[in-house]
Amino acid sequence: MREFDAIRSAEIEYHDAFYKSTKLYEPGSWIGKPVANVMEAFEMIDISKPLKILDLGSGVGRNAIAIAQMSIDGTVIDCVDLLPSAIEILNDNAKAYHVKDKINGIVSTIEDYQINKEYDFIIGVSTLEHVNDEAAFKKILKNIKNHLVINGVACLIINSEVQEKDIETGELLVPQFEVNMLTKDMQKLVHDIFVGFEFVKEEIKLLNYRINRAGKDVNLSTNAVTFIIRRTI
Repeated sequence: MREFDAIRSAEIEYHDAFYKSTKLYEPGSWIGKPVANVMEAFEMIDISKPLKILDLGSGVGRNAIAIAQMSIDGTVIDCVDLLPSAIEILNDNAKAYHVKDKINGIVSTIEDYQINKEYDFIIGVSTLEHVNDEAAFKKILKNIKNHLVINGVACLIINSEVQEKDIETGELLVPQFEVNMLTKDMQKLVHDIFVGFEFVKEEIKLLNYRINRAGKDVNLSTNAVTFIIRRTI
């Protein structure tokens, strides 16, 4: 199996098992509440009108469901995820939280999804680094840039310099991330692509997670970079 296929297979296995065993907004889980920076970015949007929103790598609706609850009727959130099981659970969650008319679940990889309209708000949380390679990563960033309305906002959280370590043995493992750039290189790339846009917020957080990989307890560390970017031109 090629390295890319192995990485994607591991990510699918992890997320599929997690989503099936963990309820949306379950306390103590990483889907226990919406991402604070996403909600902060959404506060910049005029919610008095119906919105077009794109959530790339939506999972089961961690951010989309909360945003749908805050949005008026007529808002549509296109939720893209490669896992059919995630979209199935997303649709169930949309019904449970009474926002099914605002949620449009789409099964697709991010790199294959064709963005064909402009959006008021685009979300990409810990997902863009899971496209095929750096060329695909650059392409999706350009597509996001080109499909924001004027005064539209993108909230992107991108992992970089990821390390994975077997907790029991201390062995460094191959990080299961298709794109794993140096933090400074990734930041420069984002700035080069979004030249002329307003960087409302940019911050780096060193994060550590305990996860399971093929039955092993693994410590995952990452420099997670948050970008809140607004189109002003």
